[in-house]
Amino acid sequence: MFDMTLPTTKTEYESLISEFESSTMPKSKWHHPQHVAVAIWYLDNLSLDKAIEKVCEGIKKLNAAHGVVQTKESGYHETWTIFFLKVLKNFMMTNTHGAYSTIDKMNEA
Repeated sequence: MFDMTLPTTKTEYESLISEFESSTMPKSKWHHPQHVAVAIWYLDNLSLDKAIEKVCEGIKKLNAAHGVVQTKESGYHETWTIFFLKVLKNFMMTNTHGAYSTIDKMNEA
């Protein structure tokens, strides 16, 4: 079983981002829900290009810290990551009407 806990406050979000950026997030806490939460944070606070850079760099660093072996079948995949970030940004721009906080956007995604 893995941790599905997502941030519900600004403090929890900042802690998630801090663990991501410092590559200290436990592997048991780094799953797709957390990928989405991290992506939304960056997309909401940075330009698309800068968000892509930060997320891609962070995932590679975190995977290395977890000892994830990069293969064709597993590990980091740049094309999927960039695609996902662009789709998520489009969703945020067309469905949130600019009136929600980062946490509200994450809960809609």
